[in-house]
Amino acid sequence: MKSLVYSLSFVLALASCSPEPKKPAAKPAPVNHYAENLASMARLILYDEYGDRRGECSATYVDSCVVAAPLSLVRGSTTVHLTPLNSNAAFSVSGFVAFDFKSDMVLLSTPHKPTALSPLAVSPVPADSLFSLVSTNGKVFKKSFSVAVDSSRQVTSSDSPSSTTRVRAGLDLVGHGAFSRDGFLHGVVNSRCEVVPSSSLASLIASADSVPSPVHILRLKSDKVYPKASSLAGFEFRTSLGSFRLALYDDVPVFRDNFIRLATDGYYDSLLFHRVMPNFLVQTGAADSRHAAKDDPVGWDGPGYTLPTVPTPNHLHVAGAIAASKPPESKNPRNRSDAGQFYVIVGRKYSDKELDKLAKDYGKSFSATQRRLYSSVGGAPHLDGDYVVFAHITSGMDVIKKIAALPLDGERPLQDVRILAVKPIKK
Repeated sequence: MKSLVYSLSFVLALASCSPEPKKPAAKPAPVNHYAENLASMARLILYDEYGDRRGECSATYVDSCVVAAPLSLVRGSTTVHLTPLNSNAAFSVSGFVAFDFKSDMVLLSTPHKPTALSPLAVSPVPADSLFSLVSTNGKVFKKSFSVAVDSSRQVTSSDSPSSTTRVRAGLDLVGHGAFSRDGFLHGVVNSRCEVVPSSSLASLIASADSVPSPVHILRLKSDKVYPKASSLAGFEFRTSLGSFRLALYDDVPVFRDNFIRLATDGYYDSLLFHRVMPNFLVQTGAADSRHAAKDDPVGWDGPGYTLPTVPTPNHLHVAGAIAASKPPESKNPRNRSDAGQFYVIVGRKYSDKELDKLAKDYGKSFSATQRRLYSSVGGAPHLDGDYVVFAHITSGMDVIKKIAALPLDGERPLQDVRILAVKPIKK
């Protein structure tokens, strides 16, 4: 009996030492990176040289106090304001520290430091695993899309099955960060609807300047090779009313080179001669005239920047002279000239008596050369010394006179006269 008790005790002891059956391991709770991703996104408001709003776009923080945005959208702005998606505060962008035309990206420096920052991914992720944060009507939500970061990098929204809506969906994501589920930033969407991968962004960050440069300087940056002024005899303007040619002056290099850039970029193509003052001038170069309807106000937009007004005394406002226009004094306290709009002088002839009166009315004095030219060739003598004359008509002045003789609605011709193309004339 005693041995039986010992046997039972031994069995019970062994049973008490046996391991308990394992419970299935609990799955780790998924990490929500929404807050970090949200803090990494911002909205940019873009302003022109007059302080008028010219547009907006999204931007993504890629480093502390540095956001990445599409270069083509920011370029041409004078000032930029930033509002983080997780805040209502607004900050003035300090300037740009790096840019790249190939990827269409610019890095902007901002005084705002995000509360969190999504780290840059080291390698791309498979398709259908990225998303962005989209702000609509004050609410922020996730929008999934697929992208082949390592090859074509083309953006495709997951909620857009057809090819026609894919492009539209991609455009909605311009400037947005491409985040993965694990919280990493894998790239930023440029204006071509491509995701610029994190490796390219890292290279851009590594090349960034320590001191930001003013945003308006971006307008002068280009990856194009422009023709040298020394190789050009001028430009030919083909309009819906005929063609004329002009030659640029070399002693106003800022305006000369600016005109070469704009003409080469096609800035003047499709613009209207939007302003005519009979026996005085015809004017063009307003960007808002490109798609203007008959009743649309025009003449207020340029390429997005101005140039210093430094008149050259030996270039006079005789008939055929071409000069840069200026914004109204109320919007132009620094007396800057428009970089894109210019006028061609038609003018009229003046007698010595009329020149004497102009001299008195405008506080000017006219030299013997001015008196001879304005009495024989004609022009607009009262403008001398106030505007920059940077070119002159070499042929086709009859076309300019035809434009000047058109019936008007205010100062705009009833008949649209459009610039069809601008072609360089080689020496």
